[in-house]
Amino acid sequence: MLFSVLIPAFNTEATVGYAIKSALSQVLQSEVEILVYDDGSSDDTGAVAERCMHDDSRVRVMRAAKNGGASRARNMLLQEARGEWIAFLDSDDVFLPGKLSICLQTAISLDSDFVTHDLGYLRADGRVVGRIKNIDGAFTQASIVRRELISDLRFCETLSAGEDSQFFCLLKRRAKRIHLPSVLTGIRIRRDSLTDKFWFQKRLIELWHETHKDLPPPDHIDGYMEFYYSLSRSERINYLRKWLGQKFGRSAAGAMLAGNRLIAARDLIGSLLLSPSYFVSRVSRQKL
Repeated sequence: MLFSVLIPAFNTEATVGYAIKSALSQVLQSEVEILVYDDGSSDDTGAVAERCMHDDSRVRVMRAAKNGGASRARNMLLQEARGEWIAFLDSDDVFLPGKLSICLQTAISLDSDFVTHDLGYLRADGRVVGRIKNIDGAFTQASIVRRELISDLRFCETLSAGEDSQFFCLLKRRAKRIHLPSVLTGIRIRRDSLTDKFWFQKRLIELWHETHKDLPPPDHIDGYMEFYYSLSRSERINYLRKWLGQKFGRSAAGAMLAGNRLIAARDLIGSLLLSPSYFVSRVSRQKL
């Protein structure tokens, strides 16, 4: 098995089928397994995934009796994966055609165990537009990684938020990473998503790892908060303004794609006031 595509899913009955289909449609069809972990959904997420499994033997579905959180779901998937390479995919996002083969070719040609790429915004009509730069490699669904490289690395189940940020910060310590400036995954922007809800924690974890490159990370968010409060008041304010500006910029993009112009305008103004440099750089390239 060349690739294991790992899809944690929770209450995404409307989108999980599209995520699975996008993985099944990759060029490397016969060498791909799609593992879906239904994390105790209260809707028909598991049933939709199992219908896909009945239609295609490359799909395997695991179902939890109750919700255990994103970290546990991804760790369970990693435990079951058999592929030489791992590709993460959220259940409301999609891979673009050729994503796996393009990343694999890059990894082989440049002798890398870890390849990242950019993302686009997935519209309701299925089109992927715009570009979300992933230079820092923070998006789980915009990468492939050799399974051997993370045989002893797992998502921290005691972190209340930002476990994916911590995982990839630790991965970057041990891997030669290659970044492709190509849009190969489409993501849905939802105002109630975990990324939107825990924006502060994710940015804080990334900052901690930027400044503590050789230290073992905290296993609770309180450890990261202690670092934040050790900064000067002006530093805390500047980081908070920057991160809030990014959050409002992301929210504006989601509102624009959903046709909510008033909310988009409000969030754009918020982004401009809080982080003018971020706003100008994104708008000038039409990549909010």
